[in-house]
Parts: sequence; structure tokens; C-alpha cells
Amino acid sequence: MIVALGLLMIPTASATLARGGGSAEPVQRGCGSSVYGALGAWVADSVVAGPVGFVRARRYVDSRSTSFNPLPDGRYRGLKLLAVVKTGWRARIVVPARQQPFVALAHHPSTFGKPVIPQEGVHDETLTACPPGRPLLGPISQAWTQFNGEITVAGRRCVLLHVYAAKQGKPLPNRPILARLPFGTRCHG
Repeated sequence: MIVALGLLMIPTASATLARGGGSAEPVQRGCGSSVYGALGAWVADSVVAGPVGFVRARRYVDSRSTSFNPLPDGRYRGLKLLAVVKTGWRARIVVPARQQPFVALAHHPSTFGKPVIPQEGVHDETLTACPPGRPLLGPISQAWTQFNGEITVAGRRCVLLHVYAAKQGKPLPNRPILARLPFGTRCHG
């Protein structure tokens, strides 16, 4: 289970949030909707894909969470997934088409805690970190901007996410960095 102690979210008028919640529309979040919590030594049990990290995602490898099982109406509950993006960077996180029937992302605050059918969920998110030395919250010296959220996973599986990342002001690359997140099973490859 992911636990971020001291996590604090302050929505502001400058927050860049696109509508999420089952619309399958891409979600966008920026510095104005970031959160902050003391993470401690987080890298060892996280999945890091270049300038993007999924904090403590490796802890789900042995999870027997009931969130992997459908509710009576076919929807699934999300699992907490804190994404971090290196300050000064922008990242697009995409669930590949072959995984969309089983995986959905939820990094828009309006969707937290709402069960979804993965196929109908959000599969494309763009997270824009704060500029270096100018965080919304937390110390000026922080190297990562935090975005709270969830991931919905239908059944125990290795989830593959495509991460496209670039420094702010630069175009995103055409080739993704592959991030493999273990949910109730190990990832190979």
C-alpha cells in the first residue's frame, strides 16, 4: 500500500485540470495542482522511468488487494499511485491500447475514490512539474513535483505504461520510456 504521510493538496485557480472521470479524455495537471509530502528514501521500492517516478509502486508486487476484483456492477476500485515528475519537466503517461481493457489512470482529483470500468477510464495524462526552485508547496530545493492519484487494475498483472517526457518548452519524444508496474505479480523483461 502506498502511504504518503503529510500529503497536502491545495487546489488553486491556476491549476490546470482537464475533465477526467470515465470520459476517456486526456487529463492535464500542472504545478498549481501538485501536492507535497515527505517521501523519505522512496526510490528503491518505486518504479522510475527517466524523469518520472511511481512512488512505492513495487510494494504492490505481493498485494492481495480486493481492488483487483470487480464490484458487482463490473467496476473496480483504484489503488493509490503517487506520480512524481522531475522539476522543470513535463510527462505524458499513456496506457497502451492492449492494456486499456484492464488498466485506467486517475490523477484528476474529481475521480479519486470512484470505481471505474477500466476500458471507460482515463488512459492518457500529462503532468507538468513545477519549475526548479519554484514549488507550489514544500522546500525550494525539492527535485520532484508530486501528483497524487490512483490506478485501476482489473486482476493481478504487470502493468505497462508508456512515458513520454521532456524538459518544459521542448517537444515530447515520439518513443516512450516503458514503465512496468507490478500489481499482485512480478514483472519480467
